[in-house]
Amino acid sequence: MFCFYFINLLIFLNNINLIYSDKGIDISSPANLEQTKCFKKNGYKSIYIRVWQSNNKFDGNSVNTIKNARTAGIDNVDCYVFPCAKCINASPKNIIETILKNLKAKNVKCDRIWLDVEGLQYWKTNKQQNVDFIQGMVNELKANKQKIGIYTSNAQWQPITGGSTKFNDIPLWYPHYDNKANFVDFKPFGGWKKPLIKQYDDNKKVCNVNADLNFF
Repeated sequence: MFCFYFINLLIFLNNINLIYSDKGIDISSPANLEQTKCFKKNGYKSIYIRVWQSNNKFDGNSVNTIKNARTAGIDNVDCYVFPCAKCINASPKNIIETILKNLKAKNVKCDRIWLDVEGLQYWKTNKQQNVDFIQGMVNELKANKQKIGIYTSNAQWQPITGGSTKFNDIPLWYPHYDNKANFVDFKPFGGWKKPLIKQYDDNKKVCNVNADLNFF
């Protein structure tokens, strides 16, 4: 009897979790207005758009995608930065300045800008230099009164930063491709006790756009 009630309680709590949670979509390719309207129609309340590429160049496609997402009425329009800290002449200040300058020139804005910390090939072997690079981007974003987030996993954060806890006051977005829209799997790292977003599925086709699926 106890087992029966326990199982039903778990089902109930899971349903409550789904009711009071939302889903988002992140993309690195362009999305036209029809596609962003399709995202909205399919219940995606947040979109995360790449504005900086790993070759340390501004993603020119992002501007129209941001505009289309706004026009479609998607609640949260966030952006993400995929930096290359070890690239020649890489400067955290210059990266953020260039992004904000390009967005302002086109009269578009990101609600929050996420710093994508992954890919050992894009980071230096010196962990403290990597921490300083992240701090430089954070400082520039804060100076421009821009909301910030960090996208990473323990498997990436540890070898890149040495497990730094310096940024645990910044919202965390982490990947774990278990196809489960919940945070049950999350294990604290880098000083983060809880996440804001989970990327739970990748390489999906949504409204004919390659995308990753997220829960928040």
